[in-house]
Amino acid sequence: DPRTGRPVAGDLAAVSVIAPSAATSSARATALFVLGATEGLQLATRERWAALFLLRQDGTIVRRPTPEFARRFP
Repeated sequence: DPRTGRPVAGDLAAVSVIAPSAATSSARATALFVLGATEGLQLATRERWAALFLLRQDGTIVRRPTPEFARRFP
């Protein structure tokens, strides 16, 4: 986490982003991961990015897609 200089903590396991280029996808996914599940999902939804958040909950992985991701990949 560049805000603290420490590893990112929390329940977020991974973020994938569909974007026009690999560089854009990687940059967005990294930013969303650092923001965390709540703030990252809010940003991705507001910007209409196709993003998929994978969260650790009760020993399982839960998918949380943005509306744009869900529209593209029903």
